[in-house]
Amino acid sequence: MAKSRREISFGLAVVLSLTAAALVRTGHGADAAFARASGTRFTIGGRPFYSNGFNAYWLMYMASDPADRSKATAALDEAARLGATLVRTWAFSDGGYRALQVSPGVYDEEVFRGLDYVISEAKKRGIHLILSLVNNWDGYGGKKQYVQWARTQGHSLNSDDDFFTDSVTKGFYKNHVKAVLTRVNKMTGVAYKDEPAIFAWELMNEPRCQSDLSGKTLQAWITEMASYVKSVDPNHTVEIGLEGFYGDRVHARPQAPVQPGRVHRRHRLHLQQPDPRRRLRHDPLLPRPMGARRERRRAGGVHAAVDGVARRRRRGGAAEAAAGGGVRLVRALQQLHGVHAGRLLPHGVRGDLRVGESGRAARGGPLLAGHGARDGELDRRLRRRARP
Repeated sequence: MAKSRREISFGLAVVLSLTAAALVRTGHGADAAFARASGTRFTIGGRPFYSNGFNAYWLMYMASDPADRSKATAALDEAARLGATLVRTWAFSDGGYRALQVSPGVYDEEVFRGLDYVISEAKKRGIHLILSLVNNWDGYGGKKQYVQWARTQGHSLNSDDDFFTDSVTKGFYKNHVKAVLTRVNKMTGVAYKDEPAIFAWELMNEPRCQSDLSGKTLQAWITEMASYVKSVDPNHTVEIGLEGFYGDRVHARPQAPVQPGRVHRRHRLHLQQPDPRRRLRHDPLLPRPMGARRERRRAGGVHAAVDGVARRRRRGGAAEAAAGGGVRLVRALQQLHGVHAGRLLPHGVRGDLRVGESGRAARGGPLLAGHGARDGELDRRLRRRARP
C-alpha cells in the first residue's frame, strides 16, 4: 500500500535529503577533488560547493537500452543548461525487468554499462551524482527482493524489515555495495570508488523500519553499513537517504505513525528546483512504464478536454464519478514541463489528484493538489499563486 506509492517517490530536494542524513566524513589523505563535509558546508577542491540539483532515478534504466539512451543524455544536457550541479539517481535494480542485479551477486553487464554511461556523461558536463544503493520500497526490487532471495535459499524471514537484521540479507547488501563501488567504468577506466564525479553514496532510498519505531534497528543497520561503505571507499561522502523523523516528539507519542502525513509533506512531481520558473523538463524523458496515463475525455460534466484550464466544474454526482478521481493535468504543469506533461506523474502515484483543492475550481491561477498530505502536493510557492 504505502510502499508501492512511495517506491519511486523522490520528492525531497537533494539539499534537504543530504542535510537530513548523517554524513560520514571522508579520510584526510583522499584526493581533494572529492566532496567534503566541512562543518555545515560541502567543499570540493577546497572551495564551497552549493548544490542545485534534482532527482532522476531512471537514468541507468534508460541508458542501459540503446533505444532510450538519448533520453538520459537529453536530461543531463538540460540539467547542464540550467546550471544544475547535482543529480540523485539509482545504482540498483534488483530482480525483475532490466535488472542490474539479476540474483544475488549476478549482474547484467549491459545495465551496468548504462550506469557507466550516466557517470561518464555527467562528468563531462560538470555534474556530480548521488548514487543510491537499494530501495526501501518494492520498486525495482528493494529490501523486499533481498528478503525473497534469502527465503529462496531456505532462510525463514518473517517480514521485509528482517532485511535490517538478518545476516544473509545484510551479506547480500554488502556484496552489492562492493560490486558497485569497485566497478571499473568501461568508458572512463576509473573505478567508481575513485571517481570524483560521484558526490556521495546513499545507503538506501527512504529507509524505515516500521517494526521498530524507536529507530534503534535502523540506526544499527546504518552504522554498520556506513562503516562498511567507508571500508571499501574512504574517498566519498556517505549519506543515509532518510527524510528524518525520529526525535523527542516521536518518542513522546509512540502510537504515532513513523511518518505523520501532516509533518512530512512531500510532493512527487519532481518539482524540486527552488525557483518555480526554472524547472527541469522531466516529462518527455520518463520511460513509458514509469509515466502516468492521460485521462480520457469522459461524459458527465467533466472538463470538455483534459487541457488543464482552470474553470468551475459541476460538483459531485456524475461529474465526480466520471472523472475517476479528478483530472490529473493542469496547465501549470504544462507550462513548467512542456506540452507532454501527461507523462510527468511517476508510476504508482495515487489517481485521485484533483484540479484545485478537493477537486473544486482553482480561481486566480492553476493548482494541483493531492487528496491528502501523503499523496503529494506542489510547492507552497505554487499554491500561493493559486488562491481561491
